[in-house]
Amino acid sequence: MHVELARILVVTDLYVHAKIFYECFQELGLGIKVGEASFEVYKDVAGKFRFRLKAPNDQIVAVSEGYETKAGCMNGVKAVRKYSGAAINDLTVGETTLILNEPTRIVKEGSIITFSGKLLCCAKEETEEPVAGAKVDIYERDRSFMNDDYLASGNTRSDGTFNIGWKAKKMDWWDNRLDVYATFKGTASHKPSRSNQYRIIIVA
Repeated sequence: MHVELARILVVTDLYVHAKIFYECFQELGLGIKVGEASFEVYKDVAGKFRFRLKAPNDQIVAVSEGYETKAGCMNGVKAVRKYSGAAINDLTVGETTLILNEPTRIVKEGSIITFSGKLLCCAKEETEEPVAGAKVDIYERDRSFMNDDYLASGNTRSDGTFNIGWKAKKMDWWDNRLDVYATFKGTASHKPSRSNQYRIIIVA
C-alpha cells in the first residue's frame, strides 16, 4: 500500500511530492538507501520519455509520468534525485524520434505533395539532437493483408529536417484514401523509429 502511494506521488505531482516520495521509502525501510537506488530514463511504447526508480535488487518501485521531451524528463529526475543521490542510467541514448508534419489532407491526383518533418536522436545530454544525412522512407499503410506500399524517400539535412516529394495517385483502384507514415530504418548508432500516421484523400 505504501509502495503504491509513493508510486502515485511520482506520477501525479513530481515536483511537489519529490521529497515526500523519497522520505516515504526511507521511513518504511524498503532497502533504498542514499546512493544505492538508480534511475532509468527510457521511452515508452507511445514514444514519451519516462524515468523509473529501481531498488538495488532491480525491483521497480516508482514510474514517472510521460514527458514529451527528454529535457522535461531529465528535469523530473533531478527533482527527485537531489533527495536520493541515485545514479542515472540513460537507456534513451541512440533512440530516435521521427516527426512527420501533417500533410495536406485533400490532394488532386497527379499533383506533387511534399512530406516534411524532422529526425531527432537522444544524446547523453538532456536535449535531442538532429540526425543529418539519414534516409527517411514514406509508406502507405495497406488496410488489407498486403504489405504496406512504398511511396518515396529522401535524406535529412544538417538540422535533421526533410522534404520528400511524391506524385499523388491512388494506390488501390477501389479506394482513394491513403494512410501515410514515415520510417527510419536505423543505423549502427541510431535506433529505428516510425512517425505518426495521417490520412490523405486523392481526388480527380
